[in-house]
Amino acid sequence: MKNQDPETNEILKRRISEYALAEDRGVQLLIQMQEFVPEDARAFLESQIKDELKHTRLFEERAVELNMTEPFFLESLKELYDLGQDCVDQKDWLLCMVMQCMIEELALASFGNSAAQADPRTREILKEIMDDEFKHLEFTADEIQKYNQSPADSGKIYDLQKRVLQLFISALMPERLDRDVPKKEQQADYKKSLLQTYRLHCARFKKLKIKVPGLPELLSLSN
Repeated sequence: MKNQDPETNEILKRRISEYALAEDRGVQLLIQMQEFVPEDARAFLESQIKDELKHTRLFEERAVELNMTEPFFLESLKELYDLGQDCVDQKDWLLCMVMQCMIEELALASFGNSAAQADPRTREILKEIMDDEFKHLEFTADEIQKYNQSPADSGKIYDLQKRVLQLFISALMPERLDRDVPKKEQQADYKKSLLQTYRLHCARFKKLKIKVPGLPELLSLSN
């Protein structure tokens, strides 16, 4: 990878490996959601599955091109997708849409951060995938607005947001961060992506008129 130092190259390789594994986990969740998808959303869900399969393939191919032979996946991301599996197991379409929204926001923040530092080929792949993710986010926002109809719905949306954002905060605790992301440069990028995710989420849910847990509240839950 031209004009990049070995350390930057290694960080990018790990990210691409992680993105491939994350997209694959996302596909598995979407496939299960076909069992309970509302009929008017079925066609979009099927098209999204095709998109995510394409993303997995693109990242896997790029990982091979970059000679990334050892899979890399943060424990905090595994926890995030495990929470997504909980929503799928409940067969709750609204919760699945909220969960998908937050996962897609994290992807956009991380992809954007990586694209700014990547080689031209990787940047091209990331931008192609980000275009799809924006489309998916529009869909989830429409579905959340459609199915958020009661105080009980709003309550469970709020509770799920707290659980997801608590995972983010837990991942940023110094001991956990040093263990999972030992390199300081990578830690800085990781923190930047999570903060950007929170900002994206707040802006999107403000438009939907849905309350988002504030950082002081979340931080108090961590103590």
